[in-house]
Amino acid sequence: MTTNVATEYEQRKATVDGDAAKIVFDRHFALESFKQAMPPGSPLPPETIERIHRRGHLDLARYCMAYALAVENAPDTPEQAAFLACIRRIRDAAGEMVSAADSLADQIVRHKNETGMPEHIREHALSRLASALHGRFLVPGHEGAYLSALLPKPIDNPFAGNRMIHGLTDCAAVYNEASDIIAEYREGVIDDQSGGTRKRGMRTGNRSNRGRQAFIRDLADIYQQVTSNAPKAPNNNGKSGPFVRFVTHVFAAMAKQDLVLLDRYAVQPPSAHVIRTALGGP
Repeated sequence: MTTNVATEYEQRKATVDGDAAKIVFDRHFALESFKQAMPPGSPLPPETIERIHRRGHLDLARYCMAYALAVENAPDTPEQAAFLACIRRIRDAAGEMVSAADSLADQIVRHKNETGMPEHIREHALSRLASALHGRFLVPGHEGAYLSALLPKPIDNPFAGNRMIHGLTDCAAVYNEASDIIAEYREGVIDDQSGGTRKRGMRTGNRSNRGRQAFIRDLADIYQQVTSNAPKAPNNNGKSGPFVRFVTHVFAAMAKQDLVLLDRYAVQPPSAHVIRTALGGP
């Protein structure tokens, strides 16, 4: 006998705070999502808008938040865990460094604006920290250019708003590079041990994912409640139907949210075939 264990998404759905979910996935998101079910250029009917306000927005926001949290917290495989954990620690540490250094630079600017005097203690601290980070790259005879690159100084841009650049700014590049490494690894492009390249762990659009299928089924339920139309994903030579457009918009909008989604594949819009399979079709 097979036990049907609840997915991470289904477990999250039971605990999601509806009010918080509605802040992240707001009213505009809900209206735009259901508008995809309308013919191009057609407005939402008043009764549909009323159902969105009464319950549709809340349910849609809860489902989306639960799925986002399930994806965000999805455990890595043992093979990925050590590598990705290390890269994430580097990324997060770099982000903390540049954020703290930016705060010091902002304090320097604020002190000068308020007093008209330089703030030597913070300037000296930033210079020392930058030298500790980059000191081994000092080339004898080029000390002037080296120190100039490390000293805190205003950004030479009239739109910079009196912000400063400093020798720890490069930590932002480390953060960005670490984020790219994580994304590329998640895509599965790595060197094979035999010397060639292969797609390792690449997830196809048709792979089985119980959490995503449960999410699509919940989208189908709320779609039918709000629009009074049955959700369908017909095989019609590439033309997407109303429900497919609705699901595609929800996934695409989720991917743009300010959430730490390491598995970007999980929020890529599913194909009509995947949606049809989730609905129980062939």
